[in-house]
Amino acid sequence: MLQRKQHKSVKKSMSIRPYKDKETGLIVPGKFIIEYYPQGRKGAQVRQTVSGLTLAQAQAMELQLRRQYAPEVKHDPKVIDVVPDWLKDASLEYAPTTMTDIGYALKKLLEHFGQWKLSRLNLELFQAYMRKRMTDTWRPVVHNPDPEKTYAPAKPIGKRRINTELKYMGLFIKYCVKKHHMLPLPFQIPKFQKLPKTQKVLPSMSEVDSLLLHCHADARLAVLLYHDVGLRKTEALTLRAENVLLDDDVMLVKGKGDKERFVPIVSEQLRGELEKRLEARNEGYVLISPRTGGPYKDLRKAIEGAAERAGISKNIYNHLFRHANATNLLEAGADLETVQHNLGHADIKTTQIYLHTKLQHRIKESRKLEKYRQEQKTRRNVNIKSNNG
Repeated sequence: MLQRKQHKSVKKSMSIRPYKDKETGLIVPGKFIIEYYPQGRKGAQVRQTVSGLTLAQAQAMELQLRRQYAPEVKHDPKVIDVVPDWLKDASLEYAPTTMTDIGYALKKLLEHFGQWKLSRLNLELFQAYMRKRMTDTWRPVVHNPDPEKTYAPAKPIGKRRINTELKYMGLFIKYCVKKHHMLPLPFQIPKFQKLPKTQKVLPSMSEVDSLLLHCHADARLAVLLYHDVGLRKTEALTLRAENVLLDDDVMLVKGKGDKERFVPIVSEQLRGELEKRLEARNEGYVLISPRTGGPYKDLRKAIEGAAERAGISKNIYNHLFRHANATNLLEAGADLETVQHNLGHADIKTTQIYLHTKLQHRIKESRKLEKYRQEQKTRRNVNIKSNNG
């Protein structure tokens, strides 16, 4: 069984495969075929048979052959030395929010890979990173908490997040190969098996009201922008005062791809919060971080802490409120096209992903079947009595 798994892993590499005896058709243990291109992919392929080797030795030989004929590597820098140049190029290709997320990921990636030379990166190093991250939490555990303060929970890092970090590492390695800082890795960067999407449990309106009571002023306004009008995180945190048109009951929002749309202001509690802000400041960003003097990058920690103080056990995060807004609008009787325009979706199929009909509403609607069944039963009984009469 172990030998079969070993050969299965070999087949994934197009340059190394186990040798099969032509007469018997059986795989010969310790014998491999290595294929490579001395003149590059456009040149002729060379096939070499080696024997008496383990899989690891065959992979090492294949790497040595590739290095022999690969384009000359300029130098062999450390990971941390190349990251600044990669970030400059990446900022021209990816959205600002993606670059922010890459920045968060690099804090952990550089702790583990930063001092390693690019030529020394190996599979075991990546596997060790995955094991290490599985023991981390989103925030340090508070061992001696101040009784006068409240703290957001230190949740464990999820496998999806670790996969995302490894994806960014893969993009960085592609850049290094392109710039001839290193040769392609002789293995695939590992990742956790794709996980099924978990069912989103939306907060009820009463839970949102309770959460708002425990938020500080900036977090409360952010939650209202997420929940009551369905703005994305970046749209809410970069909303400008001059784009809030209270007299017209709308706000001008700049969404993905710098596309602009008008979003109705129909929530009285949101209107009240916006009026307070515009009295103090009628231009510039509505939400300003006192620490940086610019717009907030995130208010997740404040919102999760407020949810904990409100006694809400559900997993609460920014984008969940946007899903709740779409679902509440639909259940209140709004048409799908209105929901689509409010959320700023180009395709209505994207809007349908956001609609999570609540369980209680589904139960209520499903009871219509039983009501219909009883009506039909009553009608049949009346017909039978009338026929017998």
